[in-house]
Amino acid sequence: MPSNAEWDALYRSVDGTSGTDSPYDSKTAGKYLKTKSGFSALPGGFGNSDGYFNYIGSNGVWWSASEYEGYYAYNRHIIYTDDGAYGSYNDKSSLFSVRCLKD
Repeated sequence: MPSNAEWDALYRSVDGTSGTDSPYDSKTAGKYLKTKSGFSALPGGFGNSDGYFNYIGSNGVWWSASEYEGYYAYNRHIIYTDDGAYGSYNDKSSLFSVRCLKD
């Protein structure tokens, strides 16, 4: 599972920008991640601890391996009606997708 820094690097590599903000929000990375990157960012939605899922088919949310203040972890999300790709954090009981990286 990618770290927060690895997600930042992915966003910056597909939108061609640089910078130090983390989590990095990109106005265009979502467009590239949905179409040409080989990532195949499918909109699996997201859920909560009661097992209820929302926004399947319109949003994708993926965990980062990086924690925020112990109780939370960073995540990345793409909204399929938007070209952007964004970062935030949520409590660890949220049900998000996982992106696996090959070593």
